[in-house]
Amino acid sequence: MSLRTYATPVWPAGTPANPPAAAQAPGANIAAVYTFTPASTKDCLKAERIRYSYSATPTAGSLTIAWTDPIAGAVSETIYIATAGNAWLEQNRIFPAGSTVTMTLAAGGGGVSGTVYVDGESQVG
Repeated sequence: MSLRTYATPVWPAGTPANPPAAAQAPGANIAAVYTFTPASTKDCLKAERIRYSYSATPTAGSLTIAWTDPIAGAVSETIYIATAGNAWLEQNRIFPAGSTVTMTLAAGGGGVSGTVYVDGESQVG
């Protein structure tokens, strides 16, 4: 997994697995949340990249990716973020079939807004 930060990013084209929701770009000091809910137990999320941003330097910035693995159970990964601006994580990951995937960009602190989006698609596992 690689983390790249650019002052003026050009986002690669992708097809969102879910259309953007209000929870993905909330107001200041509110966690931004992306949730993929499979339509059936055979559907899975193929996440190509996770795009996120903070409008200013966050107080305790982080991105947590959580899902359920059929063998390991509840799994999560946390990436800590210390700077403002846009960035993305290259994932190219297929999550387990039937698994709800939640990506949470932590609230950035007073006056700081955040956004989180996923370039990917829903696939039949």
